[in-house]
Amino acid sequence: MSSKFGALGKLNARKPENEETRNLDSQKTILPETEERWEALGTEVRRTTKRRLKAYAGANGRKLKELVDEAILAHLDRLEN
Repeated sequence: MSSKFGALGKLNARKPENEETRNLDSQKTILPETEERWEALGTEVRRTTKRRLKAYAGANGRKLKELVDEAILAHLDRLEN
């Protein structure tokens, strides 16, 4: 008789490691000094704002996160001056 958590046990089962797998885990990505890591920002915007942003990003080959980051930085710069 199997338990209702049988599938979960299979997911958590340890898989055999090989040398390549171990090496990938030990390698850290080194970023240039001018590039920062992206970090998630959980927030909400109005539906129409999101649609406009997505449309603009798509039409200009940009990523949403880049546009949001630029807009926030521009706003903060205006506040500080």
